[in-house]
Amino acid sequence: MHHFRHGNRAVIWLNLLLLFFLTLLPFVTNLKGAFRYEFFVTLLFGGVQILIGVGLILIWNYAFSHPHLLKRKISEDIHRQVIWRMLISPIFISVLAVLTFLIDVHLSSLAFLSIPLYYLSFPIIDRHETESMKNE
Repeated sequence: MHHFRHGNRAVIWLNLLLLFFLTLLPFVTNLKGAFRYEFFVTLLFGGVQILIGVGLILIWNYAFSHPHLLKRKISEDIHRQVIWRMLISPIFISVLAVLTFLIDVHLSSLAFLSIPLYYLSFPIIDRHETESMKNE
């Protein structure tokens, strides 16, 4: 959201949709902790992670397609890199974790734990964006 200079009704609704998905996370995390060996709970946890990823992609694509709302235009290269980051995590990793549950429950949990680790592995994009925002 730090890219936006202005908002409109669509930005507000997309943000509320993302926030709704995020509010489900503590509930499904609690379920996952209590019923970690249940496939349906793992499926539900993965589903919420996927919805969060979809919400992030929706906001990012809206920002890219409406540059007049932004502080500065997002380059095609940065747009593509961020989309790939959001597709891989949480979406792809969550699908992989749910499918891994069918093989090994503990491996599935490790796959879910890799989601925040994956985001921490991208300081270059974040640093580049932060530095360019300071220069303006």
